[in-house]
Amino acid sequence: MGGITPHPLPAGCARTSRQPALAAASKYLWSQQADDGGWHSHTYGLLRSGQSLTPFVLDALLQVPEGIYQPSSTKVERAVSFLRSNTRLDGAMGMMDPDVPDYPNYATALSVTALSRARHVGWESQVQRMVDYLRVQQFTEQNGWA
Repeated sequence: MGGITPHPLPAGCARTSRQPALAAASKYLWSQQADDGGWHSHTYGLLRSGQSLTPFVLDALLQVPEGIYQPSSTKVERAVSFLRSNTRLDGAMGMMDPDVPDYPNYATALSVTALSRARHVGWESQVQRMVDYLRVQQFTEQNGWA
């Protein structure tokens, strides 16, 4: 019987195909989605609008393997719709409240990642506007930086 005999993994190192903690966390986070499709902080006032929190949570949830937790397509659509409705024409996210910006570069960059992962209809043009906005924000010579 030649070949290599596999050695058992030490206790605590074995991988399980089921990941109950990840499934439970995903279920919980999806349950916290607001009716408007976003995730909003109930603790931190600046994050209450959900403009930076929503793309952060959505991107994390979209990375959960389908075999672990499969959200309804309606929930994903609502989250993508929230991002679209809170994006300015110039591609900036996090600027819908003129008095309190919600980390616009961070929110926009996270939205690029989440929308690219979700790949819903029209995502390319929305992401392109966001990328264009972010490029204008860079500290370059043309923006006055040497």
